[in-house]
Amino acid sequence: MRLAAIFIPRNSLPYIFGEDHEGQTINLGGEYFYDISESKDIISIDSRYANPNFIENFWGEDIVLISALVGKNGTGKTSVLRAINQELDNKHIDAIYLYERDELKIINETTKIIESDIPFEIPEIFKRNIQKQYYSPNLDFDLRDAFSSISLISYFKDTLDDYYLDSIIRNILLLNKPIVDSLKEVYPSFPTYNNYVISAKRHKKSFFRGIYLESNFGNPNRGDVLVNYLDGDILSMESKDSPSSYSKEQVIEFFKRNKSLLQSESYSALFNKIWDLEEYKCENDRDFVHNSDDFIKNIEVTLLSYVILGAVFPQTPLGGKYDFDLILEAKDFEGRLNRLLELYLVNEYEILYSKIKDTFKSVSSKNKMGILEVIENDTWSKSAGFEVEPIRKRMTHDVGMFYEIITFYDQVKLLIRDEKLLLQGGNLIFNLKNQSVDIIQKFISQYKKLIESFDNIPAQISILEFRPDRMLSTGEKSLIDLFASLNSYIDENKHRKHQCLENYLLLFDEPELGYHPDWKKKFIQAITKALPILFSELEPHVFDEKSKKTIKSSLKAPRIQIIFTTHDPLTLSDIPNANITYLDKESNGFTRIFDKDLQPKNSFGANISELFADSFFLGDGLLGDFAKEKITDTILWLNCKKHELEIKDLKKGDAEISKKLIKLKTEELLILKEKIKIDNQFYHEKIINMIDEPVLKTKLIEMYSEIFEEDKSNLENELKYLAEKLGYVITPKSDGK
Repeated sequence: MRLAAIFIPRNSLPYIFGEDHEGQTINLGGEYFYDISESKDIISIDSRYANPNFIENFWGEDIVLISALVGKNGTGKTSVLRAINQELDNKHIDAIYLYERDELKIINETTKIIESDIPFEIPEIFKRNIQKQYYSPNLDFDLRDAFSSISLISYFKDTLDDYYLDSIIRNILLLNKPIVDSLKEVYPSFPTYNNYVISAKRHKKSFFRGIYLESNFGNPNRGDVLVNYLDGDILSMESKDSPSSYSKEQVIEFFKRNKSLLQSESYSALFNKIWDLEEYKCENDRDFVHNSDDFIKNIEVTLLSYVILGAVFPQTPLGGKYDFDLILEAKDFEGRLNRLLELYLVNEYEILYSKIKDTFKSVSSKNKMGILEVIENDTWSKSAGFEVEPIRKRMTHDVGMFYEIITFYDQVKLLIRDEKLLLQGGNLIFNLKNQSVDIIQKFISQYKKLIESFDNIPAQISILEFRPDRMLSTGEKSLIDLFASLNSYIDENKHRKHQCLENYLLLFDEPELGYHPDWKKKFIQAITKALPILFSELEPHVFDEKSKKTIKSSLKAPRIQIIFTTHDPLTLSDIPNANITYLDKESNGFTRIFDKDLQPKNSFGANISELFADSFFLGDGLLGDFAKEKITDTILWLNCKKHELEIKDLKKGDAEISKKLIKLKTEELLILKEKIKIDNQFYHEKIINMIDEPVLKTKLIEMYSEIFEEDKSNLENELKYLAEKLGYVITPKSDGK
């Protein structure tokens, strides 16, 4: 079954086709072409005629049709694609879809009646057995409204870091499948790699110090001002009764406690003491937190630095003082982490911290549930006049963060101990061929939980770096993103009956964007080979009208149809002309669809240069505008010099005969000179030498040589070289002959 034509009803896309536009028919290159018209209450399929170039199974057994929407920028290719996307897309319109099977089947989303002399059916259940998916390689926020599982923007949840981590998993899952062998048949240089290298992010110490100095307690000058204010408040309150609802002693104690906090040792000193511990000291480059030689130690000091940074901010009126030396006296990372958890809890609510300490004797990052139980059982609603509930919520969050830190840390050590991730110097190595994908999936999943737990820290959290053992170009990333996205969709949905349907309509919006020209030429070959293999993992199902259930289909694999947009002729040399819909701008700024009889004739198997030369793609030739301007100026300059030479020769002849010609040539010369931007022989000689198009270059060399015979030796050598390259033989001119 194939979608052969789409009818866009009147005024459905006014911003593309104009206000109150006529209905638009898009014939996709099926077995027939269709003429469709529209009246007030009726949409009529007036006629159909055979597509003379249609070949059954032309694209293979499982791909029923590939069609293209082609047009210059701004013609509305994306809008048309979105208009026929699934109904959840906020740019979807109610349209008519003509499907060819044993007989014509129609999906009518409009409220109008369908009429035709051609036999057809409008089965209600038919639409439920078609799955539409829209793909765009652009991370465009507007595309979120497309609600497509395969479009790259659908993977963007919160941050670029999160998106990148998800893309690593998608890529690895794809590269571990046999599908890559098929892709390599088409793309011998298909971007693959053997290892993912994981290292601790190298932070400069100034990164943490800078954020700290912006905090309330980080700026020493601001601290001095706060101390002065507090001294004044304390003296004032000691000399007279407090107007507050709580006692004078409570208020005085509050201010004294805050003054003590301000005068205590700064967090800047704590940063330095942690970084200067013997096991963390960065001898090679003291500007950095770690030296990248020991992965575990690098992770430890980076995590501790972020935790200290977070401790700068949550101090509250109910908090107390904590001795930093207790952190430094701890014997290992877990001990230091536990002491920092104590610091967090003391900063928030000293009395409740004391209850936790009394309950467990020592505070541990791993005792998440026990600590949370003590916090939940605290009954105070106010203490010293301050609301306690927001403080308890922050304490709960902090305990969760410390638990994620130690869980991640233990997981890393376990993976290294069991050699599930190889340790090489300051890096962890995941080998795509020899190690289970589950390992890296779980690792990244736990890492994402860790990053998310730091959401209260006012900094962009980056603890690890992930990189393949070879860097990918933009085009390589774009290529792998397409197939990785499709593979991810299939992996997620292959066990969901309602998602695994008989028919898939894939809408690709400029999928080859960023590809090298050689890859663009191979794009159609790649999708015809790879997509049937990918989609063969889905077991097709249909919705059964009688049982009202989704049941297994008789098909062995889904049938795939593709409509893609492009404005690149390179891809079109693989698409029959009947399968291409050309969109062009009219003088009023709105788009028109070319009639099949009027559209450009060359596509399938056409020479690439002929496709480029078609006025639909390049209305004024193949040269870039910048080069064209430079070369045009050189041609004008050569014509000027030729006119000067002709005038000089005319003056040597009969004055009466040549007088009128001299006058005419002189007038033409003046006009030409006004147009020339640069009048410099050496400059224009360089321009001619720079031109790489052989025919144009040869002609300009000939023009130059005729004008400047005394300066033509270098250019003649170039002309001889070009002539030989083109298969010409140049015979020297003899004087007077």
